[in-house]
Amino acid sequence: MAGHNTAAVITKLTVQRASRDSILLMHDIHLWTVDAAAPTIDALQKQGYTLVTVIQLLGSTKPGKLYPAA
Repeated sequence: MAGHNTAAVITKLTVQRASRDSILLMHDIHLWTVDAAAPTIDALQKQGYTLVTVIQLLGSTKPGKLYPAA
């Protein structure tokens, strides 16, 4: 992902590609992703998106189980 490792680029791409029912997965092992989290959330909320957690979306989950109907 060369050239994509800045918070500004991650935020821009995520906001551009978000759509209804999108699930965003942001790995906290990358500093630029951590730095992009707050501005991404702010930008999506300004566009009218409602953000929920996985538990809010699916209820209680179990490791290793698939949830294809989600």
